Amino acid sequence: MYDGKRWIHKSRLRPDQLKKLTQSERPKQAPLSRRSPNGPGPGVGDITWDLSIPEYPDAEKRYIRFIESVMSKMNKQDIFDMEGNWRTLMRPEHRNLSITKLAEGIVAGTYTDLWGPSMIATNLWAEGDDVSRQQARSLFPFLVQQSMKSSNPDSQFAFASLAADIGERKAISQLIVLLERNDDRMQSAARQALSKMTLCPENELDVAFAKDWWARHHMSSESTIMSESLGDPNPFIRLGAVRELSTCGWDPRVMATLIRLVEDTNPRVLSATARELKRLTGNEWYLTSKSLQEDRERIADQLREWWQREGNRFVPVPLRGKVNAPSAQAVHTQIGQWIKQLSNTIESAGATLQIRQKGNDAIADLIRVGSPSQDPIVRNRSRDLLREITNQNFGFEGIGGSDAQRQKAIKSWQDWAKSAGF
Repeated sequence: MYDGKRWIHKSRLRPDQLKKLTQSERPKQAPLSRRSPNGPGPGVGDITWDLSIPEYPDAEKRYIRFIESVMSKMNKQDIFDMEGNWRTLMRPEHRNLSITKLAEGIVAGTYTDLWGPSMIATNLWAEGDDVSRQQARSLFPFLVQQSMKSSNPDSQFAFASLAADIGERKAISQLIVLLERNDDRMQSAARQALSKMTLCPENELDVAFAKDWWARHHMSSESTIMSESLGDPNPFIRLGAVRELSTCGWDPRVMATLIRLVEDTNPRVLSATARELKRLTGNEWYLTSKSLQEDRERIADQLREWWQREGNRFVPVPLRGKVNAPSAQAVHTQIGQWIKQLSNTIESAGATLQIRQKGNDAIADLIRVGSPSQDPIVRNRSRDLLREITNQNFGFEGIGGSDAQRQKAIKSWQDWAKSAGF
């Protein structure tokens, strides 16, 4: 239950607080908001892409004239007639050469088609192995350049779909350009891609939202984007972040987000929340799209009490049988070592990078090991990393301030981490 500052078990409430809550005088959840951008995001002309021509093995040199002849045909064909040719270009025995020649042609301006190379990169990505996906990535910057010149809606649709698959955020500026085009097909392509990359539902995504998102996140880490998405005022963006963070791994903040969503009033949000609860816990908790307010409040309270008991040992259904506790302990031991290296002039940069890449997994150790460290530099750098990863600030001063002030701030960090499921 909520004591006015944070959610805690009802057994810890004072009698007067418990009496108020039993009289249904539950405090309303604090409204969520987005941070304001400092300025507009970079435009298409401000983005730098690596247009170094990819290399190919000497063994493929014998195919040069053949590849050039296929490309020449494909460059003149209607997009619906060229499938045989672009599939020829991506045969394993000469696909590296094909990528090189396409990149050369695009840079030189002698190859003007966008559809064929986009389909090649899309199919390479779909193959799923590291080599094929790296080949798709190597071709993608050249396709961005081609997209800036193309007026073919179908080709732009193929490009936008590929951009969403690869997830390269630098392409968002070009997708916004397509969204602003006076062409329904191009707008639809861009909207689908931007929806996947920003987690905003397609029917709510417009140019204003896309530009605002890009302005806020063009310099953000993936960890920061997910943290802010979990706290976004749009419940569907929060649900998108829940799915992203619980598909291949687990972030305890997912459950805190779902509990908050249980008390939403939108039937579609409630249905989606019930599905996520079922997927992760194996139980819908009797939540439906038609649940009344008193039912939603009761379910939320039950979930909070359950999470208070089970959070530290909870494993979501999709990950059961896949979690290795000893290896998880080894990860925390390693993070603790990196934290201790933060004061070392030589090792600090590498340690900071490693901790930053761990993201949410490093939060507990930064609070437990870094914040109370006897080394003020370790304390200060731990504080900076905590602020970056969690977007929370409890006034912790690693170098200045008194021990009492630091202990108070550490206690606030601990309370926040517990309520967030860490």
